[in-house]
Amino acid sequence: LRDSLAVPHVVEAADFQGVLDQLDDQAVGLVILDLNMPGMEGAPSLQAIKTQRRDVRIVVISGSDDRNDVLGALSGGANGYIWKGSDNDEISRALQAVMSGTIYVPTFMAEAAPAQATDDEPETPEMDLSRFTPRQSEVLLLLAEGKSNKEIARDLDLAESTIKIHVTAILRELGARNRTQAVVMAQKLSSDSNGTS
Repeated sequence: LRDSLAVPHVVEAADFQGVLDQLDDQAVGLVILDLNMPGMEGAPSLQAIKTQRRDVRIVVISGSDDRNDVLGALSGGANGYIWKGSDNDEISRALQAVMSGTIYVPTFMAEAAPAQATDDEPETPEMDLSRFTPRQSEVLLLLAEGKSNKEIARDLDLAESTIKIHVTAILRELGARNRTQAVVMAQKLSSDSNGTS
């Protein structure tokens, strides 16, 4: 994995405080955290890293395949979530995706959605890009890449306030409770659209 990511140096820490200490002492581009490591307190810990080093990318590794745990980690500031049951190829894809600037959501999130749709998300299987205006579709696809409103505004040469309006409309149309859930749903829409084109 180190070779596939072209990472020159790997530093390990025994607990979360050690992670923060390494961020002070090292030039770190990627932090990989086990949710069960000593001192780890979920979202507050992720936010502490972002406060200390806003530019660092964070990947959470966990044995949990609960959708709420995934959404909680991404909402807390993680750029990717890797399930411990993933094979090496998926782990490598996940790390490469995060290092390239996108948000990685485990494959089981997309696979689980249709099975849960009857009770929780009745509209999910029928969602497609035709539900959105051309501009909203552009924003949605950039949202799926994990880009911020500011980055989307820059890419589309629009005011950030305009992007906020589009994002609000997209969340409403998707029935998403927050931006993180919208990103997960947008990524599924994007992959479905690519798969049928």
